[in-house]
Amino acid sequence: MAKERATKKDLVDIIAEQNGITKVEAEKQLDHVVEGITTVLSEHKDLSIRNFATFGVKFKKAHKRVSNLTGETVDVPDKYTVKAKFSKLLV
Repeated sequence: MAKERATKKDLVDIIAEQNGITKVEAEKQLDHVVEGITTVLSEHKDLSIRNFATFGVKFKKAHKRVSNLTGETVDVPDKYTVKAKFSKLLV
């Protein structure tokens, strides 16, 4: 049995209902939160939202990797990755 997946629309509906605002206003608020999170992470800063999640930004140095498809050695460039650890209170 497949899990049901909530979408942004579902979250907007919940925000609007819980706060007595329109769906348009709820979507704007959600967009502002996501934009703020994106801005902090793009500045390579860690972010902690109590009772929700901690987002960590890690730097990975360039390295070589062997392609599973061709067996060739491939150069992987430097990059930043984001890892999330969610609060135990969510489950």
